[in-house]
Amino acid sequence: MWSAVKSFFLSRPFMKTVLIVSMVLAGCGVALFGWAQTYQGRLGPQVWIGGRFVGGLSFKEAQESTQQVVDHFLVNGVVVRANGEERTLTLATLVGTDMVERASFDVDTALLQAQINRHTSWFANPFLLVWNIFFPVRVSLPVTIQEELLLQDVRNLFPEIELEASEPTFVFILQNNEWTGEVVSGKSGNEINRQKFLDQLRDHLTSFDTLPVILDVRYVDPTISVTQAQAQMNQALLWLTQAPLTFRVTRGDLTETIVLEQEDLKTMIIPSLLETPTISKEAFDLWTEMAAASFEQQAVNAKFIIENGRVIEFVSNTPGYLVDHDFTYQNLLAFFQEEVLGEIEMVFIQTQPEISVSEVNDMGIAEKLGVGTSSYRGSPYNRILNITNGVRLLNGVLIAPDQTFSLLDALRPFDYDHGYYSELVIKGDKIEPEMGGGLCQIGTTTFRAALNTGLPIVERSNHSLVVSYYNDPQNGNPGTDATIYDPAPDLKFTNDTGYFILFQAEMNTQTQQLVFTFWGASDGRQASYSAPIVSSWIPVGETQKIETLDLEPGEEKCQSAHIGANASFVYTVRKSDGTIEERTFESHYRPLPEICLIGVEELTPIMEEGAKEESTIPLEDAEVLEEVLTP
Repeated sequence: MWSAVKSFFLSRPFMKTVLIVSMVLAGCGVALFGWAQTYQGRLGPQVWIGGRFVGGLSFKEAQESTQQVVDHFLVNGVVVRANGEERTLTLATLVGTDMVERASFDVDTALLQAQINRHTSWFANPFLLVWNIFFPVRVSLPVTIQEELLLQDVRNLFPEIELEASEPTFVFILQNNEWTGEVVSGKSGNEINRQKFLDQLRDHLTSFDTLPVILDVRYVDPTISVTQAQAQMNQALLWLTQAPLTFRVTRGDLTETIVLEQEDLKTMIIPSLLETPTISKEAFDLWTEMAAASFEQQAVNAKFIIENGRVIEFVSNTPGYLVDHDFTYQNLLAFFQEEVLGEIEMVFIQTQPEISVSEVNDMGIAEKLGVGTSSYRGSPYNRILNITNGVRLLNGVLIAPDQTFSLLDALRPFDYDHGYYSELVIKGDKIEPEMGGGLCQIGTTTFRAALNTGLPIVERSNHSLVVSYYNDPQNGNPGTDATIYDPAPDLKFTNDTGYFILFQAEMNTQTQQLVFTFWGASDGRQASYSAPIVSSWIPVGETQKIETLDLEPGEEKCQSAHIGANASFVYTVRKSDGTIEERTFESHYRPLPEICLIGVEELTPIMEEGAKEESTIPLEDAEVLEEVLTP
């Protein structure tokens, strides 16, 4: 038996079969590994980012392809439908030359996730690629949206869609030195389903869905009934007759009183869900802000300048005093609900400067660490005013050792009362004011100063557009700018020098140049960054013409076109021990066509649903130029 089996396996036909099978398997293996080799440096055969197919593309091609769709959404916005009407929600607004974006797309993270079907092992990689053919990789593009700003933009698009619900209120009447009252019933209303809209919008953006976002509106009833409010009327009248109320102000060595009169108190007493009335926190805070304004003061950090090689203090540090609205409100409620007699304490919080003069004596400021420059030549008037205000706020600021400096924190708040001016901008088919144009000039100059100082950059976003103000002084190319806008993006860097850094901000009105200098104590590091290289320029599309009722019929208002680009530079820091750290910063600048608003007497009606053409993204119109063009 054994000899028969042995002779079979040693027979010529069997050996021939084994040889053929082995050759076929070897050939298949060679073909498989050869096929897998063609995907070297490319994504797998079946990969989607959002709704965009990027299978088989190189990482660079996939990045450009995905960025192309992102640019489309940011330039064209998202269609929102409500009550049968469709309007365009703008995701990016050009404020002067600064592009303000309501959404940011993390293309690089999506590309990293798209590579999960790859393996560093040469043996495992072919089998993972085969697996990918049958099990495609679908990656959602991470998107961050500015929720509150977008909700307000939607409300501006459909101002008639929301009707705020109101609770019952008390109306107090003084006749013959006696207070009487009545209850005004609340009203039902409509409100946008906030979370549903935001979730839907985020889903559309992450999947590149061009269909309209449906705006859901829900019916809202008052939570307090008229009967409940009427049952609280006698208690409300009793509270009102106890006015005027005296608030005791104790702030440092200062002791004063503030009186809350009946005329003010009657606007604060409101019905509640409990058995007794309550005080409107919003109304009380408004009164407190006005009544206590003269007693409040912000803490001020000491500020310094370099004069004849010496650090000179030009602003002294002072503590601050701010009303604690929550504690003061609770004291007022306790006065009524717990029948506390006497004066009511208005609580103040003492805030200390972040940096004291005693710390400054040891701050070690001795030499120039790094300088950043930029040109604002040709800026309009309001833009120059905003730049001037930013320079004023930054000049003399001290950055403590190990502090992560936030440029937004140093420049806030961005409103007229704090020195900022607005510009009229095109938003969809509207012309609206937008605050803070010119802050990217501040961001760019600060970024370059931090680079030349050799500081770790924690957060930086490039401007969305190629703008001459931000071209690098080394070769005139884009690539070394930094944009900021409240609440995001921000510019952040860390002071890891071990000593204080003095931020000196200068504005040369003759040359129209900003010069930001960081002073401190050198630890021997040397820093530089290479001149930015533009790898490709991206052409703009055709002019967009949008009808508007904000202009006279026939009147036209346009914003300029901006060519797009992809650029990069290398940031190098040589430490005192000789070690070298390098980091490559890549920047994508989206192309923006000329956009013109044309005044009309009546907007052209939107096509009916059945007749409306399918929404498409004109990707072919934004092909990257093969040759580098001069913008």
